[in-house]
Amino acid sequence: MKKAKAKNFRNAEAVLVVVLIAIIGVTGWYVYSAKSNADQTLDAANQTSTEVSESLASNKPTASATNIGTFSDGPGTDFKTYTNKTYGFSITVPKNILTESGTCTTVDYAYNTYGYKIPAPTTSALAPAVVPTTVVEDADTFYVTQAYSSQLTDPSTSSGNTFYGGCHKVDTTVDVVRASNAPTAGVLLDTLPILVASANNDSEILSKIRPQFENSATLKIASKTTDPQGSWQNLKLSCDNPEDCQGGRSDVRYYTKQHKVVVFLLGQSAHLTNGPTIYDLQIEDSFALIK
Repeated sequence: MKKAKAKNFRNAEAVLVVVLIAIIGVTGWYVYSAKSNADQTLDAANQTSTEVSESLASNKPTASATNIGTFSDGPGTDFKTYTNKTYGFSITVPKNILTESGTCTTVDYAYNTYGYKIPAPTTSALAPAVVPTTVVEDADTFYVTQAYSSQLTDPSTSSGNTFYGGCHKVDTTVDVVRASNAPTAGVLLDTLPILVASANNDSEILSKIRPQFENSATLKIASKTTDPQGSWQNLKLSCDNPEDCQGGRSDVRYYTKQHKVVVFLLGQSAHLTNGPTIYDLQIEDSFALIK
């Protein structure tokens, strides 16, 4: 009987040891996983901040950022006209837009995984503000965008949230626009891209517009319809795999006499707004070729 009790006690000890080892292992894994996730979040934030800083190059415009287009007032008091004689077109853009990265502020809260606001260390944050517009030129692509933005710096993590130690104003140059288009974008810009390029036939049209789409290997022109105004054709695009053509609305024009293709990358949501006013289609409608 005593031997049986001793044996049972040893068995219980063994089970207890196994349970303790399992608890220690699970706890260790959880701590390691949490630390690893936090480190990865911080590394990603730091990498983004570093990449943006390097790309901005102390916010000094490069030679390619020197605009060849000019602005003039009007029509009206709320708009200005951008004219580019080199590429032979003009557009009307709003003088100001409301943007989410217009200014800097500080907050003392964060949101947990359930979306509830919770107290947190004070951190820099972006805040909406009305800012002037500009047109940034990058070869044959023209970005109607905000003249400057506020960008967050010095990231750190606490309790799974990322916080920022600083925020500063950055003038919008071609390097800033390119940084905002990067996969690890740390720059928040409201931008309407417009492609204006010369093309003599369908093959050249496709070669010009394919870089504007992520999955464009099977991109083709499905149809051409003469616009009611009569000065251009509206091109409808398609892909062998419909998913390759996704990514939002893109209006494509081809001016047959001038041999120019123009693409308005409107996307899935409004780019340039000021309160309830959306300017995207107004800008598209104002586009005109000039001699």
